[in-house]
Amino acid sequence: SVRSSCRTRVFPTDTPAGDDNLAPGLRDRLEQALGVAVNAATLLPYALGVLASETFRAQAGEALKHDYPRVPVPREASALFACAEAGKRLRAALCDRELGPSPLRVVGAAPSEIVSPAAGRLLPDAGRLTFGDASLEGVPSRAFSAQVGHWPVIERFLRSELPVPLARVLDVVTRASMWADALAYADVAFADHASL
Repeated sequence: SVRSSCRTRVFPTDTPAGDDNLAPGLRDRLEQALGVAVNAATLLPYALGVLASETFRAQAGEALKHDYPRVPVPREASALFACAEAGKRLRAALCDRELGPSPLRVVGAAPSEIVSPAAGRLLPDAGRLTFGDASLEGVPSRAFSAQVGHWPVIERFLRSELPVPLARVLDVVTRASMWADALAYADVAFADHASL
């Protein structure tokens, strides 16, 4: 939606008093229907996972352009947990400070070497990003088209003229890879478990 910025809201998982920030009536209905304990810490990632699904957005169609999204109630506990896992993966790709070891490899340089992102060359067919003699290897093909909003993550980063350590490039490309994987996971989770 062109008005999406005015619709952005924050939904904390806990109230200021530290209680679960989920209406008791909703929690009771969901727990009865699904047969599992439900709280805001599970339901919010579920909603993110559903909203990230390309299948959900296609099925919801024009309605998403005119009103707040109507996130479907999970049909069963497996739908709740599958879509919540997708939401957690999306959050991790954007927000986690520590990513753990990257599956990508730095070749031809130390991670501390300074490179200019604008000098980078994208080689999606080879799964590679090069900076002169240095390269990142093993980049999944879908990472090259990963977008946050309408911005292609890797291409946008490579527009920067500001020199950065190769380790920073590795972080950005790893996050783009995680984001692309999480979006694919969200779509499968929604299509398999929670479709409208």
